Amino acid sequence: MGQFDVFARYYDCFYAEKDYSGEVTHLSSMIKKYHPAARSVLSLGCGTARYDFALAEQGFLITGVDASMQMIHQAERKREDYAGNVADVIFEHADIREYQPKQKYGAVISMFDVISYVVENDDLVKVFKMVSGCLEEDGVFIFDCWYGPGVFNEPPEIRVREIEVGEEKLVRTARPHQDVHKNKVRINYELTVLNGEDEGQYEELHTLRYFFLPELELMLSLAGMEMLDVAVLGSEGELSDEAWHATIISRPKARQID
Repeated sequence: MGQFDVFARYYDCFYAEKDYSGEVTHLSSMIKKYHPAARSVLSLGCGTARYDFALAEQGFLITGVDASMQMIHQAERKREDYAGNVADVIFEHADIREYQPKQKYGAVISMFDVISYVVENDDLVKVFKMVSGCLEEDGVFIFDCWYGPGVFNEPPEIRVREIEVGEEKLVRTARPHQDVHKNKVRINYELTVLNGEDEGQYEELHTLRYFFLPELELMLSLAGMEMLDVAVLGSEGELSDEAWHATIISRPKARQID
């Protein structure tokens, strides 16, 4: 088992306390608000599919895409934990920067800051154009990302998290380096596994970009899309300059009729 297999295996363990239920309820309500007829949903960067299976339980038909085959394997193992339409959830292995959808969707989502992993302007516009092209008429694109004002007000710092999974003890250390000139943060994750079959030390490097609303509006516009609203996922509160995460609701611009 390689190091990325190990990170994928323990991914859900480190986010067990995340309020997926509340966030999915909010996400579902936004989809229904902006496109009530939406039934099919494309999930970009689906990971272990916590959002996707929960949306499938609400009746949505989900296609999940992820660049990590290990994450998809973890998602497949969880089908039996859910009810509803989870048997119909489809997974595809692909980098979202190169992905070519096979159909139109009522909604496209990209959750848990996946868009922040698209760190180059050209790649971001490319992803947004792909989304615009695969949405149904009146379809909606909802994504979240790191929010620049929040990152500046509370800069990233070294964080250590310890959890226990059965007899195993896991220690994860995140060591960030912020590049304020490029709006990027490089995080070196160090994972120590004690008392288990994966006992050892592993590393994984993540590079993320934080965004400001004007640049997102510009990138969406270059892809033929427009920003409809901004939200804080799982909350009724307004986005503040202390928030690290922003949720963006967008759709293709209305076609002009000559």
